Amino acid sequence: MNEILCNIDKRDLLDVEECEVKVSGGLSVRRKESEKLTFSSAPKGSQSATAYRTGGDLYAGAIFIEQSLDWNLYLSVIVLLAVAAIFTVAGGLTAVMWTDLVQTVLIIIGAFALMVISFIKVGGYHELLEQFGTKMPNDSAVGYNSDNQSCSSVPDNYMHLLRSADDPELPWTGMTFGLTISAVWCWCTDQVIVQRALSAKNLSHAKAGCILAGYLKFLPLFLIVFPGMASRVLFTDKIGCSDPEVCKAVCSSEAGCTNIAYPLLVLKLMPPGCLY
Repeated sequence: MNEILCNIDKRDLLDVEECEVKVSGGLSVRRKESEKLTFSSAPKGSQSATAYRTGGDLYAGAIFIEQSLDWNLYLSVIVLLAVAAIFTVAGGLTAVMWTDLVQTVLIIIGAFALMVISFIKVGGYHELLEQFGTKMPNDSAVGYNSDNQSCSSVPDNYMHLLRSADDPELPWTGMTFGLTISAVWCWCTDQVIVQRALSAKNLSHAKAGCILAGYLKFLPLFLIVFPGMASRVLFTDKIGCSDPEVCKAVCSSEAGCTNIAYPLLVLKLMPPGCLY
């Protein structure tokens, strides 16, 4: 088992002779008399979980590249992997940290600008809520289920956070218990997240970073969800399509084109010079 020794400030340690914290996935942290913080890595299911999470990130980035540059999806994934591998291998964890910092600032500024533009384009918040529930794509882009109901229709309770337990999409049981389990795994045990905290300068910095990340989690509703709704209002025939053949022609996916909602919004609304 490999060990990594990191110098840490004595003032940030617990006043005990030896402290050990065990984290899910086989990661252990031990402080001894030598005032060193020892990290021992013995991953179990963390590797597969990290691969799963990384796959989702790569897919999301590849969709944007595919839409903006008209590249093949698999080629886009390969390019993303190559770029990430180069700066990670060359610069190590320090390069990853600085890249995260710069990207966070740029993403928040860009997403805030896009949110404002989106609200302006649809006519404001109230207009967004009204049109999102009523605007439908052309009949040629609509698919129907076995009950002859439109698959492009929006549920009447689309603005309800907690829905009934028998809701087919987002029951309150899943929103409370299911998401709690998922959130604990993601933010408390996922190696991609935990390594950021373990690489902090000291314990105070690690705590401050966790608190900042918690506050930033309030932003996705405004920076991602509402603009995504605006995308469906502005590009209804593309984002709201449910006919497999039409969706295949629009976004190369027969299951629907909601995945391109945000990239399409960026490409169509952001001013020239903001993308490349």
